[in-house]
Order: sequence, then structure tokens, then C-alpha cells
Amino acid sequence: MSDTKQRLLDGAMAALREHGIAGMSARTIAAAAGVNQALVFYHYGSVDELLAAASLVAAKARVDDYSDRFASAGSMRELLDIGRVMFTEERALGNVSVLAQLLAGAQGDPKLAEPVAVPSAVASPAPPRPERH
Repeated sequence: MSDTKQRLLDGAMAALREHGIAGMSARTIAAAAGVNQALVFYHYGSVDELLAAASLVAAKARVDDYSDRFASAGSMRELLDIGRVMFTEERALGNVSVLAQLLAGAQGDPKLAEPVAVPSAVASPAPPRPERH
């Protein structure tokens, strides 16, 4: 990935933390990234597509960071301890508010809805099975 694209991804997350979803624009992202705002459109096509890409890249990084910790848990107690640490770290990094902002934005924007969507199996559980007689 080019340095400019990475700066845009990082800038999008920084701008989202600082300005919220309502304050997102190519200008705010470019300012946070230290680049010309035309690069938002050149590399990602739109602010929404950049936000979607940034949220996916950030989520993957966080999952990668925690996967080894979760895999090492040997008991429910250890799993809960990891979950508490994870929540504290994510909140301190501003990621809990980023998620809330992305979910709010996804309510009215299909381009943002896709990367934050609940998998269909969770959103639409299978219908109940008919009783056997």
C-alpha cells in the first residue's frame, strides 16, 4: 500500500474520532492526513468509500492484535479478563466511539452500511422448525 493511501486511511480514522460522522468531509480527512483533498477521490472515489476502507483496515488490525490473546485463553475467567482489557484499550484508543459513529452513519448510507453490517445469519436467524408429532 502506498504511503499516501495509508495516510488517508489513518487520516480518515483520526478525523472520525475528532469530528464524528457528521463532520466528515474530504477537507477534514485531508487535513488530518496532511495531503491534498483531491487525493481522497483519486485513491478512493468518495469520502464514504474511504471511510468504509478505513473501517475495514482498522478492524482487521484490531482483530489481528487480539486473536493471539483470545487463542491463549485457557478458561472462561481468562477470556473475560482479556475482554475487559480489550474494552479498556479500545475505549482509550477512541475505537468504541468510532464504531458508534460508523453505526450511526450506516443508518442512512448504504456505502457505510456494508462494512459495519451484521452478518445475515445473525440479523435474520433461521425460522423455527415445525414441531414433530
